[in-house]
Amino acid sequence: MSETDESRIGRVVADILRGAVGSRSLPAQLEASTPLLGVLPELDSMALVSILAEIEAHFDCRIPDDDVNAEVFATFGSLCRFVGRCMNR
Repeated sequence: MSETDESRIGRVVADILRGAVGSRSLPAQLEASTPLLGVLPELDSMALVSILAEIEAHFDCRIPDDDVNAEVFATFGSLCRFVGRCMNR
């Protein structure tokens, strides 16, 4: 995956997260190490479903239920890497 792909994924995933949990819940600058799950109270099961649906719609990929676990949502970087893997299937 090229740097351009990575930065596009990061921008889109950040927008999806902000839409799901609200801008005030996230730091202005999301780093790969920014923790998500367990740190953001707004990141509940409904938000996770919404985020996954938005990722599937925007990146035109299918996310099998078996691929989703807490590690995917551990940090902003882990979520972006997950999206990159989904796109390359």
